[in-house]
Formats: sequence, structure tokens, C-alpha cells
Amino acid sequence: MTISRALRLHLPVLVLAAIAPLLALKFGGYHVRTFGWVTLVLVLWASVQAARGRASAPRSVAGAATFGLITLTVWSGASIAWADFSRHDAWVETTRTAGYAAAFLLGGTLLANARSFARFATLSGFGIALIGLVTLVRIITATAPLKSFVAGRLDWPIGYAPALAALYLIGMLLLLGAACACERAWQATRSNAQVALGGLALSGAGVCAALAYTGQTRGTLPALLVAVVVALVVTPFRLAWLLRFATIALAIVVVHGPLGALFHTQFELRQAPFTRG
Repeated sequence: MTISRALRLHLPVLVLAAIAPLLALKFGGYHVRTFGWVTLVLVLWASVQAARGRASAPRSVAGAATFGLITLTVWSGASIAWADFSRHDAWVETTRTAGYAAAFLLGGTLLANARSFARFATLSGFGIALIGLVTLVRIITATAPLKSFVAGRLDWPIGYAPALAALYLIGMLLLLGAACACERAWQATRSNAQVALGGLALSGAGVCAALAYTGQTRGTLPALLVAVVVALVVTPFRLAWLLRFATIALAIVVVHGPLGALFHTQFELRQAPFTRG
């Protein structure tokens, strides 16, 4: 693909994805700035790749998802005009959906083949697991470990427990897929390296699941249900995936008491004035 053709295909979408964060950096407030910078980095990356001719037309599903997210971004941006008392929320959703659209654009254009996507998904999963390990080390070694929690819910380093739980659930799902792929590769090559990599992926998935549980957010339950159904529909190795997921779920059931102890203690303290005396 030539540079000029790549830019003709993707520049309009990139410009649309950049408008919301650029405006948010000026008008959106402190928290929106984080979304804005992340989105701009994604847009810049996609622009560079398009200019280098590395981008290709998104596949039908990715294209539809990207178009839907761009439409939602435009709608969220328009809602700022009539959001009298919640304009900040409208800004947040506008920049958030713009970031998602930019990420989908990258996924649809730069990861057009299965091998590229598998490599990206595996590295992303291990990256999230590494963040989890750093978080655990920080909590264990800190003189004031409770600073990583808000009302008994783990929220470091994101600062928002539901988003943290979502991050680790994404990492768990990616690593479960990587572990199954390693088993398939081992069956074809009998390579011990695939066994080791699959074990690391499954271990990382367990770490992510445990940390997601410490976020103690109810919103992850329907999200996880949908994710499991989608994974079972799209994955070519359903039984292997389901067995690994069941193993991690069983492990969480066994250790859920210590993982949720801090949250339940804080909850009982908050409810004490209403339940005693």
C-alpha cells in the first residue's frame, strides 16, 4: 500500500479520533486529560503506521465496530451541548469512546492477520500480568499498603476499581487464549518452550483473575459472562479454554475469603451505624 493511499483511507478517521481529545485537553477538566493523552498517542501511532504504508483496510467486523465507536463518540460529543449539569461526564465519555475507536482502528488495520494479532494479544496479556505482579510487590513491601485500596477495593495504579478489574479481566482472557495456543503449538512441534510459555500464560491469568477479584466490582460479573460466551464462540479450542478457565475459577473460589477480606471488613464498618443499636 502506498503512503498516499494509506493516508487517504485512514486520515479522515484519525482526524475524527483526534478532535475529541484535543478539545478535551482544553475544556474537559483534569481526569479527562488522561483519556485525551492516551487517545492522542494511539492516534499518533496509527498515523505513523499509515504514513509508512503499514495499514490495511479493516476486516468487516473490526470495521463495523470502529464505525460504531466513532458514531458513539460523535453522539457523546454532541450531548455536551445539552448536558447542563453533567458536562464533565459527557466529556469523559467522549474521550473514552474516542480512545476505544482509536484502539479499534489500530487493531483492525495494523493487526490484519492472525499471527500479528496473536503476538499482540500475548504481549498485552503478559504486560497486564506484569503490572499485577508489580502491584502485589508494592502492596507487600509498602509501609502503608492500604493506600492502594479505597473502601477495601484495590484501585492502584489506575485509581478506579471497576477500571482496574476490567484491565485484569482482559489480561486473564488474553492469557487464557495464549495458554491454549501454546498447547496447540506444542502438539505440532513438541517443543518444551511452548510448555513453559503456556505455563507462564496460565500463571499470569491466575494473577490477573485474583487481582480483578480484589477490585470487588459487581459490573465485572455480566462483563465476564459475556466475555466467556464470546470466547467459547470464537475460539477454535473451546474445551481446552473452558478447562483452564474452570481451573482459575476454582482457585478463586478457594482463596476468595482472604482476597475479599479487606473489602468485607470495610463494608461492615460502614454498615455498623445502621445495624447496631
